[in-house]
Amino acid sequence: MGLLATPPNASPWMKRYSYFLKFEGSVFLGIFFVAYLLKLGVAWHDAGAPFDVTGIKFSAYWNMILIIYTTLGFYIFSASFDPAGFKPLLSWAMWGGNFGHGCVAFIHCFTDDVTPSSRYQFNTIGGTMNLDKLLVAVPLWFGMWAANLLFTKKVFGSFLLPWDRASLSAGAPPPAKQADVAYPEEAVMSV
Repeated sequence: MGLLATPPNASPWMKRYSYFLKFEGSVFLGIFFVAYLLKLGVAWHDAGAPFDVTGIKFSAYWNMILIIYTTLGFYIFSASFDPAGFKPLLSWAMWGGNFGHGCVAFIHCFTDDVTPSSRYQFNTIGGTMNLDKLLVAVPLWFGMWAANLLFTKKVFGSFLLPWDRASLSAGAPPPAKQADVAYPEEAVMSV
């Protein structure tokens, strides 16, 4: 099985979703390096000068966040080979990792005080210092969430809502289309 393999006998939408998951997983796999090399748009603390690997300033909380997303990238990439078998993980990644993180990051862009991370930031509409996050991190989180919404609805017939346990089971079939449902009176008439 190669790195670009998709689930066997996959529908066109499942193949597209598989490729998207490979992309999303790769983005998260590389976030540790981006956070400590680029810094602009992703670092929430003073991590050192952008593009400078000799003066990196590490942070325990930041490293914990980065390792969670780096390992999430590995698991999402693994899920790309069998998305139906990883629905709970994909649900968490979509709703908690992307949507939830996007909401927190968006609010933070307008409520953060001037902090040591201000060296990477510029004024926003609210006068705070997070324009780089507003233009890089927030679109990343909400963009990934929206793409996952599209694909899960097309592939599984569901948005994989965290409280919808039936849609999160690996063997849950997609919901029947209106034309596929046999109504009792039609079943009797066809006998």
